[in-house]
Amino acid sequence: MNDLEKHIQNLFDSLSNSNVDAAKSIVLDIVYLCGENLNPQTITFCLSLFFKREKNLLTFLRKTITRDEFRGCKVDLLQFLEKFITSAEKKILPYSPDIKDTCILLFSSDKYSDVRCATFSIISKILELTKGEYEITAKMNIPKLADDYFLSLANQSKLSSSIKANILSILGRICWYHPEVISSKSNKCLELFLTTLKNEINAKFRKSDLSLIAGALDGLNSYLNNFSVSETSDHLRAVFNFIKLSLLSSSEDLSRYAVPKSALNILIKHCRQFDELIYSDYKEIFDRISQWSEHKNYDMKKLAYLALDSYYKSLAEMIRVKSNTETDKCRLIFKYFIQKFYKNLTDGNKDLKEMVISIKGYGAFAGPCRELMDTKDMKLMLNIIIDICDRNFLSADSAQHNEIYDEKIFQLSSFIESLSCVCSQIDSFSEGSLNTMEKLVILAIDCYPKLVKRYNNQISLAIAALFLAIQRTNFSDEFISRIIYHSLIRIFSYKTLYSVNQEDTSDETNEPMSSIIVTTSLDYVMLWSNFLGLQEFSDLKSDNLDDKKKIVEIIFNEYIESIIKIMNKLDLAAVKNDGSEVNGGEQENVDKNQSDLGVSSDPIIGLKPQKPRDFEIFINLVDFTRELLMNKNFDLFEKWLFKLSKEIILLSTSHCLISGFYKLATLIMKMAPIFRV
Repeated sequence: MNDLEKHIQNLFDSLSNSNVDAAKSIVLDIVYLCGENLNPQTITFCLSLFFKREKNLLTFLRKTITRDEFRGCKVDLLQFLEKFITSAEKKILPYSPDIKDTCILLFSSDKYSDVRCATFSIISKILELTKGEYEITAKMNIPKLADDYFLSLANQSKLSSSIKANILSILGRICWYHPEVISSKSNKCLELFLTTLKNEINAKFRKSDLSLIAGALDGLNSYLNNFSVSETSDHLRAVFNFIKLSLLSSSEDLSRYAVPKSALNILIKHCRQFDELIYSDYKEIFDRISQWSEHKNYDMKKLAYLALDSYYKSLAEMIRVKSNTETDKCRLIFKYFIQKFYKNLTDGNKDLKEMVISIKGYGAFAGPCRELMDTKDMKLMLNIIIDICDRNFLSADSAQHNEIYDEKIFQLSSFIESLSCVCSQIDSFSEGSLNTMEKLVILAIDCYPKLVKRYNNQISLAIAALFLAIQRTNFSDEFISRIIYHSLIRIFSYKTLYSVNQEDTSDETNEPMSSIIVTTSLDYVMLWSNFLGLQEFSDLKSDNLDDKKKIVEIIFNEYIESIIKIMNKLDLAAVKNDGSEVNGGEQENVDKNQSDLGVSSDPIIGLKPQKPRDFEIFINLVDFTRELLMNKNFDLFEKWLFKLSKEIILLSTSHCLISGFYKLATLIMKMAPIFRV
């Protein structure tokens, strides 16, 4: 990084010498150096070097505005600065006004479109990072920034379509990140977006400019984060129609997907603003999203699935709201989609993504099913989902296809979430249904270390949602109890951390172990910590905070009950090490040690566990409990203080040489002062 200062000096020298090739080479060297060595310490050094000193990168950009020969160098430097600003994050804030001013100067004065376009991504990132930073925002004078862009659009003949599209997108970003400074111009922004869409989509005597349509839709998407479109005006219908028209074609000759991508993004984020219109035109909009879900382009397919998910939730809510006033239409729509979901889920030719979006649809449509179905049909709906889950996750045939099965496991949370939605509408369950759901949850908990890497807390929330749904029934305590007990047995049955570390150090092949991921019981601490902190998750849908507290209390109580039960079932007896059971080399070492040291006073010398597997389970139980309980739900522990203490004292009396009991006793004594015991 010490060469950076020299590179910047050389950059200014190349400017004096008009050496364009040297300047371009120096910029590439700066990009390479920062790409290789960027970390929190070097970022601070770079900030001073790039923006603070007399000769810095912003000064260089301002000096080259009229130097057309440095066009490529300016583009490379602006692209680098955008990536650097992304890495620097909030540390860039003190320099934001200068960066913004330099970008605006380049935008208004440079005559090349590629240079001017390269400023937009920097401005967008600066707008995002300065959100809520009112002192910095005041210095940046964002209202003037918006006026500059509006003024530029007034002289459209001088602008390329890519620049106009970027301006529309940036105006939307201002509405998103700084609504307080542009609220007076919000209607002007909306009119601009709609006028652009109308002129381009409805163009009769020329080809529509796709980049302008995409820019207007992108700006509209950002705009809708803070501003709504009035339902009483024609604007909402106009926006919805433009979205439908933008999704119209998925033909193979469409080489760029910016327009449908922007339209799908609006539906993903703002579907609920179009509830009434979606309800009216449910078939047409569904068909247009669905055609993209079957497209060969992976990114478009993925966006279409997300849009379908939002669409299902919006339509299901409208069916629930209108089921009393428009029962026949609601029943027709409901039946149409339930049959479609079932067909997709039972069709062996459908891929996993199509199955997942259908199971999510089942979950979304569970909301209005109480109004449109009788109890018998609702239970049939639950049985269909349970049968599909059983076939995909629990059957022997499914598990045999390892690659497919592994990918299915990553979607398990979606299936459990849908089950919870349907269960929330039913008051009683068959024993068979409960058994299958129990196995699914235990499987999900068992796979947690794998799932958490891709989906963070999603599996925790899905399981908790199922617990909340079943909580209203008489089966909840027994259902949760069985899941917790069997899950803990499986978790504590992994190799101990000590054993894993010992295997790593004793590996004779000297092969690197970093690529081998070994699961231990401690990998599950975060999952159980999430279970004991459900009140903190706003994503977990529950109308009543007391329901969450009750579930947490049930889980905590069952955890303590389970570890007491497990400890009492373990055989922790030890026997004297008989010399005949030790191989010759080990016996020789024992004899030598005893002759060198004499008789040892250590009572554990010569002892070995009668059942080593039980000892491993106990070690994991102790380590896991210490890690979990020291940081969570002290108030719930108070009722268990004396009972757990008594159990540990009794067990330690029988097994006085086992340190794990004293570790648990120490944990209890650390927690006891909180209750003033």
